[in-house]
Amino acid sequence: MLASVRHPIHPSGFPRADDAPAFVAPPLDLRAAVEALDQAGEEVDRAVAFTLAFPIVEAPRTLAPPPPPLVVSEHTTPYGYGHADHGFEGESTLVDLPRIEETTLEGDYYKSGEVTLTESVRDGLVRSLPMLGPFDNGPDIDTERSADLRVLLARARAIRFRIAILDLRPGEPDAVDDLPDGADVAVHAATVVALADGLPCDPISCLGEDDRAIVHAIQLDLQQRFAGVDMATLREAGAAAFARVTLLGTHKAARYVGTRWADSPVGDRRAALALARRIVGDDTSHRSHAMQLLREALHL
Repeated sequence: MLASVRHPIHPSGFPRADDAPAFVAPPLDLRAAVEALDQAGEEVDRAVAFTLAFPIVEAPRTLAPPPPPLVVSEHTTPYGYGHADHGFEGESTLVDLPRIEETTLEGDYYKSGEVTLTESVRDGLVRSLPMLGPFDNGPDIDTERSADLRVLLARARAIRFRIAILDLRPGEPDAVDDLPDGADVAVHAATVVALADGLPCDPISCLGEDDRAIVHAIQLDLQQRFAGVDMATLREAGAAAFARVTLLGTHKAARYVGTRWADSPVGDRRAALALARRIVGDDTSHRSHAMQLLREALHL
Protein backbone atom coordinates (compact mmCIF):
# COMPACT_ATOMS: atom_id res chain seq x y z
CA MET A 1 0.00 0.00 0.00
CA LEU A 2 1.34 3.40 -0.92
CA ALA A 3 1.81 5.83 1.94
CA SER A 4 -0.28 8.98 1.72
CA VAL A 5 1.64 12.10 0.72
CA ARG A 6 1.18 15.27 2.74
CA HIS A 7 1.49 18.22 0.41
CA PRO A 8 2.74 21.55 1.78
CA ILE A 9 0.28 24.30 2.58
CA HIS A 10 0.47 27.82 1.17
CA PRO A 11 0.42 30.64 3.79
CA SER A 12 -3.08 31.47 2.57
CA GLY A 13 -4.24 27.98 3.56
CA PHE A 14 -4.69 26.82 -0.03
CA PRO A 15 -3.72 23.17 -0.64
CA ARG A 16 -1.27 22.33 -3.37
CA ALA A 17 -2.58 20.55 -6.46
CA ASP A 18 -1.63 16.87 -6.71
CA ASP A 19 -0.53 17.05 -10.33
CA ALA A 20 1.23 20.40 -10.54
CA PRO A 21 3.49 22.64 -8.46
CA ALA A 22 0.73 25.16 -7.82
CA PHE A 23 -1.53 26.14 -4.96
CA VAL A 24 -5.23 26.09 -5.76
CA ALA A 25 -7.66 28.55 -4.21
CA PRO A 26 -11.23 27.49 -3.55
CA PRO A 27 -13.84 28.82 -5.99
CA LEU A 28 -15.34 32.18 -5.13
CA ASP A 29 -18.67 31.94 -3.36
CA LEU A 30 -20.42 35.23 -4.04
CA ARG A 31 -23.83 34.25 -2.73
CA ALA A 32 -23.37 35.86 0.68
CA ALA A 33 -22.27 39.16 -0.88
CA VAL A 34 -25.15 39.16 -3.38
CA GLU A 35 -27.73 38.33 -0.72
CA ALA A 36 -26.37 41.03 1.59
CA LEU A 37 -26.51 43.55 -1.22
CA ASP A 38 -30.08 42.64 -2.10
CA GLN A 39 -31.23 42.91 1.51
CA ALA A 40 -29.16 45.85 2.72
CA GLY A 41 -30.27 48.72 0.50
CA GLU A 42 -27.82 51.56 1.11
CA GLU A 43 -26.38 49.89 4.21
CA VAL A 44 -23.81 47.92 2.26
CA ASP A 45 -21.13 47.30 4.89
CA ARG A 46 -21.98 43.59 5.10
CA ALA A 47 -21.96 43.28 1.32
CA VAL A 48 -18.58 45.04 1.17
CA ALA A 49 -17.18 42.71 3.82
CA PHE A 50 -18.35 39.62 1.94
CA THR A 51 -17.07 41.02 -1.35
CA LEU A 52 -13.57 41.58 0.03
CA ALA A 53 -13.45 38.50 2.24
CA PHE A 54 -11.90 36.15 -0.28
CA PRO A 55 -8.18 35.55 0.29
CA ILE A 56 -5.74 38.09 -1.10
CA VAL A 57 -2.33 37.10 0.21
CA GLU A 58 -0.26 40.20 0.88
CA ALA A 59 1.54 39.45 4.15
CA PRO A 60 5.20 38.52 3.69
CA ARG A 61 6.33 35.02 4.54
CA THR A 62 8.96 34.43 7.17
CA LEU A 63 11.25 31.76 5.81
CA ALA A 64 13.48 29.51 7.85
CA PRO A 65 16.89 31.06 8.56
CA PRO A 66 19.63 29.99 6.15
CA PRO A 67 22.07 27.32 7.31
CA PRO A 68 25.38 28.51 8.77
CA PRO A 69 28.03 29.18 6.14
CA LEU A 70 30.48 26.42 5.35
CA VAL A 71 33.91 27.56 6.49
CA VAL A 72 36.81 25.95 4.68
CA SER A 73 40.41 26.69 5.45
CA GLU A 74 42.63 27.68 2.58
CA HIS A 75 44.79 24.67 3.49
CA THR A 76 41.85 22.27 3.47
CA THR A 77 40.90 20.33 0.38
CA PRO A 78 37.26 19.19 0.81
CA TYR A 79 36.24 15.77 -0.42
CA GLY A 80 39.69 15.16 -1.92
CA TYR A 81 39.38 17.89 -4.55
CA GLY A 82 42.59 19.77 -5.10
CA HIS A 83 44.69 16.67 -4.73
CA ALA A 84 47.13 16.05 -7.55
CA ASP A 85 45.39 12.77 -8.35
CA HIS A 86 42.19 14.70 -9.21
CA GLY A 87 43.88 17.21 -11.47
CA PHE A 88 43.01 20.32 -9.39
CA GLU A 89 45.33 22.94 -7.98
CA GLY A 90 46.33 22.22 -4.41
CA GLU A 91 45.25 25.66 -3.13
CA SER A 92 41.67 25.41 -4.46
CA THR A 93 39.06 26.45 -1.87
CA LEU A 94 35.28 26.79 -1.65
CA VAL A 95 33.94 30.29 -2.21
CA ASP A 96 30.63 31.46 -0.71
CA LEU A 97 28.16 32.82 -3.22
CA PRO A 98 26.53 36.20 -2.49
CA ARG A 99 23.73 35.74 0.03
CA ILE A 100 20.11 36.64 -0.72
CA GLU A 101 17.86 38.07 1.96
CA GLU A 102 15.33 35.26 2.12
CA THR A 103 12.88 37.26 4.22
CA THR A 104 12.22 39.55 1.22
CA LEU A 105 12.04 36.93 -1.51
CA GLU A 106 9.82 34.04 -2.38
CA GLY A 107 9.95 31.49 -5.14
CA ASP A 108 7.62 31.56 -8.11
CA TYR A 109 6.97 28.27 -9.88
CA TYR A 110 6.15 30.09 -13.08
CA LYS A 111 9.31 32.20 -13.24
CA SER A 112 12.99 31.53 -13.23
CA GLY A 113 15.00 32.67 -10.26
CA GLU A 114 13.44 34.68 -7.46
CA VAL A 115 10.97 37.53 -7.38
CA THR A 116 10.31 40.06 -4.66
CA LEU A 117 7.22 39.69 -2.51
CA THR A 118 5.70 42.84 -3.98
CA GLU A 119 6.18 41.58 -7.53
CA SER A 120 4.77 38.20 -6.59
CA VAL A 121 1.71 39.71 -4.89
CA ARG A 122 1.13 42.13 -7.76
CA ASP A 123 1.39 39.35 -10.32
CA GLY A 124 -1.11 37.29 -8.36
CA LEU A 125 -3.57 40.17 -8.22
CA VAL A 126 -3.16 40.90 -11.92
CA ARG A 127 -3.73 37.24 -12.81
CA SER A 128 -6.91 37.18 -10.72
CA LEU A 129 -8.63 40.02 -12.63
CA PRO A 130 -9.36 38.19 -15.92
CA MET A 131 -10.86 35.38 -13.86
CA LEU A 132 -13.50 37.84 -12.62
CA GLY A 133 -14.14 39.62 -15.90
CA PRO A 134 -14.41 40.75 -18.59
CA PHE A 135 -16.55 43.70 -17.55
CA ASP A 136 -18.54 46.26 -19.44
CA ASN A 137 -17.16 49.78 -19.49
CA GLY A 138 -20.55 51.45 -19.14
CA PRO A 139 -20.67 54.55 -16.91
CA ASP A 140 -21.85 53.76 -13.40
CA ILE A 141 -23.96 56.88 -13.22
CA ASP A 142 -26.50 55.60 -15.78
CA THR A 143 -25.83 51.84 -16.13
CA GLU A 144 -28.01 49.29 -14.37
CA ARG A 145 -26.29 46.06 -13.33
CA SER A 146 -27.58 43.00 -11.54
CA ALA A 147 -26.41 42.35 -7.99
CA ASP A 148 -24.07 39.51 -8.95
CA LEU A 149 -22.36 41.60 -11.65
CA ARG A 150 -21.92 44.50 -9.22
CA VAL A 151 -20.32 42.19 -6.66
CA LEU A 152 -17.81 40.86 -9.20
CA LEU A 153 -17.10 44.35 -10.52
CA ALA A 154 -16.68 45.67 -6.97
CA ARG A 155 -14.09 43.01 -6.19
CA ALA A 156 -12.24 43.69 -9.44
CA ARG A 157 -12.08 47.42 -8.76
CA ALA A 158 -10.85 46.83 -5.22
CA ILE A 159 -8.07 44.68 -6.67
CA ARG A 160 -7.23 47.42 -9.18
CA PHE A 161 -6.86 49.88 -6.31
CA ARG A 162 -4.49 47.48 -4.53
CA ILE A 163 -2.41 47.06 -7.68
CA ALA A 164 -2.12 50.83 -8.10
CA ILE A 165 -0.94 51.16 -4.49
CA LEU A 166 1.73 48.52 -5.09
CA ASP A 167 2.84 50.37 -8.22
CA LEU A 168 3.13 53.65 -6.33
CA ARG A 169 5.14 52.30 -3.41
CA PRO A 170 6.56 48.82 -3.75
CA GLY A 171 7.60 47.14 -0.54
CA GLU A 172 6.32 45.06 2.29
CA PRO A 173 2.89 46.05 3.64
CA ASP A 174 2.72 48.07 6.84
CA ALA A 175 0.34 47.64 9.74
CA VAL A 176 -3.20 48.80 8.94
CA ASP A 177 -4.80 51.50 11.09
CA ASP A 178 -8.15 53.30 11.03
CA LEU A 179 -8.52 56.10 8.52
CA PRO A 180 -9.52 59.47 10.06
CA ASP A 181 -13.03 60.63 9.21
CA GLY A 182 -11.73 63.60 7.24
CA ALA A 183 -9.59 61.31 5.13
CA ASP A 184 -12.34 58.70 4.73
CA VAL A 185 -14.88 61.18 3.35
CA ALA A 186 -12.24 62.42 0.90
CA VAL A 187 -11.53 58.87 -0.32
CA HIS A 188 -15.23 58.19 -0.83
CA ALA A 189 -15.90 61.51 -2.56
CA ALA A 190 -12.99 60.94 -4.94
CA THR A 191 -14.21 57.39 -5.59
CA VAL A 192 -17.75 58.51 -6.44
CA VAL A 193 -16.54 60.77 -9.24
CA ALA A 194 -13.75 58.41 -10.35
CA LEU A 195 -16.18 55.55 -10.95
CA ALA A 196 -18.99 57.64 -12.43
CA ASP A 197 -17.71 57.07 -15.97
CA GLY A 198 -17.22 53.35 -15.33
CA LEU A 199 -13.43 53.61 -14.87
CA PRO A 200 -12.89 51.91 -18.24
CA CYS A 201 -10.44 49.02 -18.35
CA ASP A 202 -8.77 46.86 -20.94
CA PRO A 203 -11.08 43.94 -21.80
CA ILE A 204 -8.24 41.42 -21.51
CA SER A 205 -6.19 42.58 -18.52
CA CYS A 206 -9.11 44.38 -16.79
CA LEU A 207 -6.68 47.16 -15.80
CA GLY A 208 -7.43 50.81 -16.55
CA GLU A 209 -5.20 53.59 -17.84
CA ASP A 210 -6.36 56.04 -15.14
CA ASP A 211 -5.99 53.70 -12.15
CA ARG A 212 -2.58 54.86 -11.02
CA ALA A 213 -3.27 58.57 -11.63
CA ILE A 214 -6.47 58.49 -9.58
CA VAL A 215 -4.91 56.58 -6.69
CA HIS A 216 -1.85 58.87 -6.79
CA ALA A 217 -4.06 61.96 -6.50
CA ILE A 218 -5.84 60.46 -3.48
CA GLN A 219 -2.53 59.47 -1.90
CA LEU A 220 -0.96 62.93 -2.30
CA ASP A 221 -3.99 64.72 -0.88
CA LEU A 222 -4.28 62.49 2.19
CA GLN A 223 -0.57 62.40 3.00
CA GLN A 224 -0.37 66.20 2.76
CA ARG A 225 -3.31 66.72 5.11
CA PHE A 226 -2.99 63.68 7.39
CA ALA A 227 0.57 62.89 8.38
CA GLY A 228 -0.30 59.60 10.08
CA VAL A 229 -1.90 57.93 7.04
CA ASP A 230 0.38 55.22 5.64
CA MET A 231 0.02 53.30 2.40
CA ALA A 232 -1.30 50.12 4.01
CA THR A 233 -4.15 52.00 5.68
CA LEU A 234 -4.93 53.82 2.44
CA ARG A 235 -4.81 50.52 0.54
CA GLU A 236 -7.49 48.91 2.72
CA ALA A 237 -9.70 52.00 2.97
CA GLY A 238 -9.46 52.72 -0.75
CA ALA A 239 -10.20 49.14 -1.76
CA ALA A 240 -13.27 49.15 0.50
CA ALA A 241 -14.42 52.51 -0.91
CA PHE A 242 -14.06 51.29 -4.50
CA ALA A 243 -16.10 48.20 -3.63
CA ARG A 244 -18.76 50.13 -1.69
CA VAL A 245 -19.34 52.78 -4.36
CA THR A 246 -19.51 50.11 -7.07
CA LEU A 247 -22.09 48.13 -5.12
CA LEU A 248 -24.23 51.21 -4.56
CA GLY A 249 -23.89 52.93 -7.90
CA THR A 250 -23.18 56.65 -8.34
CA HIS A 251 -26.51 58.11 -7.18
CA LYS A 252 -26.84 55.98 -4.04
CA ALA A 253 -23.13 56.38 -3.28
CA ALA A 254 -23.42 60.17 -3.35
CA ARG A 255 -26.35 59.99 -0.92
CA TYR A 256 -24.36 57.55 1.24
CA VAL A 257 -21.48 60.04 1.51
CA GLY A 258 -23.85 62.89 2.35
CA THR A 259 -25.63 60.84 5.05
CA ARG A 260 -22.59 59.21 6.63
CA TRP A 261 -20.60 62.44 6.92
CA ALA A 262 -23.48 64.85 7.40
CA ASP A 263 -22.08 66.00 10.76
CA SER A 264 -18.46 66.26 9.63
CA PRO A 265 -16.78 69.67 9.90
CA VAL A 266 -17.38 71.94 6.94
CA GLY A 267 -13.64 72.09 6.32
CA ASP A 268 -13.41 68.32 5.89
CA ARG A 269 -16.35 68.24 3.49
CA ARG A 270 -14.93 71.11 1.42
CA ALA A 271 -11.53 69.42 1.28
CA ALA A 272 -13.22 66.21 0.11
CA LEU A 273 -15.00 68.10 -2.68
CA ALA A 274 -11.72 69.78 -3.65
CA LEU A 275 -10.07 66.37 -4.08
CA ALA A 276 -13.08 65.13 -6.06
CA ARG A 277 -12.81 68.20 -8.29
CA ARG A 278 -9.19 67.32 -9.09
CA ILE A 279 -10.28 63.81 -10.05
CA VAL A 280 -12.98 65.24 -12.35
CA GLY A 281 -10.39 67.29 -14.23
CA ASP A 282 -11.63 68.41 -17.63
CA ASP A 283 -14.54 65.97 -17.75
CA THR A 284 -17.83 67.65 -18.59
CA SER A 285 -20.03 64.58 -18.61
CA HIS A 286 -20.37 61.70 -16.13
CA ARG A 287 -17.80 62.82 -13.52
CA SER A 288 -19.07 66.39 -13.61
CA HIS A 289 -22.61 65.12 -13.02
CA ALA A 290 -21.37 63.02 -10.09
CA MET A 291 -19.59 66.09 -8.73
CA GLN A 292 -22.87 67.96 -8.67
CA LEU A 293 -24.58 65.06 -6.87
CA LEU A 294 -21.84 65.12 -4.22
CA ARG A 295 -22.07 68.85 -3.73
CA GLU A 296 -25.80 68.59 -3.14
CA ALA A 297 -25.45 65.59 -0.82
CA LEU A 298 -22.81 67.35 1.31
CA HIS A 299 -24.83 70.61 1.32
CA LEU A 300 -21.97 72.65 -0.10
